[in-house]
Amino acid sequence: MSQGRNLLSLRWEDLGAFLFFSAAFVIPSGYSVGAVILLLGSLATLRIPDIKKVDARVWLLVGAFALYALFWSIDGLVRGEGIRELDRPVRFLLAAFVLIRLYNSPPSEVSVLLGISLGALAAGSLAVYEYYWVGVSRVNGFMPVNSFGMLAALYAGFCLSMVQVLRFEKAYYWVSLISIAGGLLAGGAALLSGSRGAFLTLAGLGVWLLAKELVRCGRWQIRLLIVVATLVAGIVVYTASGTSIKQRVDTAVVAATAYVVDGERIGVALPARIDMWHGGLILFLEKPFTGWGESGYQLPLANLVDRGVIADDHASGRHLHNQVIHVLATKGIVGVAILTILLAVPFWLVLRQTAVIPDKALQGCDKLDQSLTGELILIMLGAYILGGMTRVPLEHHSGVMIFSFGLILLITARPPRTAAGAA
Repeated sequence: MSQGRNLLSLRWEDLGAFLFFSAAFVIPSGYSVGAVILLLGSLATLRIPDIKKVDARVWLLVGAFALYALFWSIDGLVRGEGIRELDRPVRFLLAAFVLIRLYNSPPSEVSVLLGISLGALAAGSLAVYEYYWVGVSRVNGFMPVNSFGMLAALYAGFCLSMVQVLRFEKAYYWVSLISIAGGLLAGGAALLSGSRGAFLTLAGLGVWLLAKELVRCGRWQIRLLIVVATLVAGIVVYTASGTSIKQRVDTAVVAATAYVVDGERIGVALPARIDMWHGGLILFLEKPFTGWGESGYQLPLANLVDRGVIADDHASGRHLHNQVIHVLATKGIVGVAILTILLAVPFWLVLRQTAVIPDKALQGCDKLDQSLTGELILIMLGAYILGGMTRVPLEHHSGVMIFSFGLILLITARPPRTAAGAA
């Protein structure tokens, strides 16, 4: 079958992958549309022989997903936290099940790349509409504002990394064009969200992509031009009138400096987060191995307020605004170890440059395909680590879904000719 025909096919794997990434921002819980298609397709087509064919490397990732999901679920049930705490971890089990099926019938790489590009365009377009037409001060689409900002930054990193790797390859020319527009618009959406966590994520991914580009460029004149152009673009974005970017960055710097140097509290958000991190670490030291639980930490945190150890701003908040500190306080050392495994396994797979699709399915593929999906996985891991410094992405449905299902799609995605051949 020709590549052109494959691009136009409506295999459930391709449709699910495309809609998962492209619809993430356009409707409430838009990422669930593609995920449901992938889950139903896997339920309808998975056979016992398919399970027997799964490679050990795939089982390693399935095991990491299952370990995280089971520990979080059992911990919540034992502590009496109710069914609500099962919702997010169960999604990792569903993603692991879909991964087993996609191993034998991978989605087309083009469906994933186009889905990401159009999803980035949708995020940026929605942000422009909300900010300039509706008049909101911080855009958020259909998500909490911090989630929207971080995921928009992730999509921007995806798109710019795609352009960097593809470099307008003939077979991906239109994907590259759309990715440029998507990357710029998604980056703008992250900035217009006003989320300082999104700023940090966007900046961190930008530095990574810039460093890679500088390494690739052999001539020092080109390297200098890239650096100067990047600095100019950053200054323009920072000083742009009509946005709150400069004001929020300046406020964060002043508030952090005053709090650390003089103990003075300027504003609410940033001093409150520092207090919450401080309080979370104190709670961890009191129960270092098991933690206090998702709901159990709030009362001892309030006691720290009563004792004057921390201020009362947001002390009753659901999360501690740092992924690692939150897990330390709620799940202890064991929880952080499992979280580390969850992030380390895909990173290990990328470092080893191994593909989880059978070798026979890779015949005729060049290194470009493996390099691209590997780069996108690194971008995702980097975004969640950076974003997790000021928020808890894995405590939100959007963060869990994009990470779990997005990761399995990036790991299994293959060029159309191999996706069809492996089915």
